[in-house]
Amino acid sequence: MQTITYHLPSESLPLSGNVAVYTRVGVQDVSYQLIGITQKEAFIAFAQQLGWSQEHIIVFPQDAAQHPGDDLTALSRAIEQENFQAILLFDFYQLFANADTTKINAFIRLCQEHQVLVVTLELVYNFNNSYLVKLFRFKCECAPLYPWEFVNRMEIGRRIKRTR
Repeated sequence: MQTITYHLPSESLPLSGNVAVYTRVGVQDVSYQLIGITQKEAFIAFAQQLGWSQEHIIVFPQDAAQHPGDDLTALSRAIEQENFQAILLFDFYQLFANADTTKINAFIRLCQEHQVLVVTLELVYNFNNSYLVKLFRFKCECAPLYPWEFVNRMEIGRRIKRTR
């Protein structure tokens, strides 16, 4: 099995606390498929590489939401009830596709109140930093646009191929 190495900024991670791993099994990144592992396996390895021990890694249950699109509400409830110090998030689209600004702001406030960091493959979001709050909010607001952008890029490629 090939290993993946991740590099993140030197944000202090709460390694003695619990980390929630949030992935969607139905949405697999091509790079993970190529090396024969699932998102879940990759993110557990990612959490371990960052320094969390196996007993502190909690995989957020896929069936926690009652209806499609309720994942954000279910994760927010879990933050209130559980003792998570960080959340590993694969991408913004999965969690914030149907979220409006009010839900995004409520999630940020909840993370601030419970001192929860959001860790992606690109960055560690500490919501005590106003720049990171703005960046996170921007990416969440762009999340609903991602599928349309992807479809548009595919359509442009098809048009170019047809003209050749």
